[in-house]
Amino acid sequence: MQISLLQVELNKEKELNTDLMREKATLDHHSKELQIHILELETALTSDNINKGNKRLESQIEALSLALENETKQRFELARENKKVERQVKDLLYQISEKEKAKLRSDEEASKWEEKVKRLKSQLDELEMTENNLQLSKRRAEREAADEKEKSLRLERENEKLKTRLEKAIAASI
Repeated sequence: MQISLLQVELNKEKELNTDLMREKATLDHHSKELQIHILELETALTSDNINKGNKRLESQIEALSLALENETKQRFELARENKKVERQVKDLLYQISEKEKAKLRSDEEASKWEEKVKRLKSQLDELEMTENNLQLSKRRAEREAADEKEKSLRLERENEKLKTRLEKAIAASI
């Protein structure tokens, strides 16, 4: 989200930079026209009409000189503003680049963790399956042991009965 905001801000800065460059070109053109006009007026001063409009031409020259000076100041301000905008653009581009790198690192890290979680889930599933199999084997062994114990007790009772019968048979034959 910040990257898109930075992109929007970058685009605004680029538009501002373009506008400033257009204004600078306009001012340069206007400045050249003023310089040409000054030269024309200075030339007119040196001609035959020096006496007629001398004061008027001097005031025009002074006004044009002031306008030229103002244009020069504006051009300097535009150049300074342009450099400032360029620095901001470079800074924004650097920030975007760093955020993209951080996002890539974060995505890679998340991918690694997801793989680790998948491996651990798989191991857990295997362990649960092994535990279930062991529980089944244990119950089967317990049932078999109970069956064998019951069988053993039954055989002992039969053995006791046979002993008793044998003793009775021996006692009866004596």
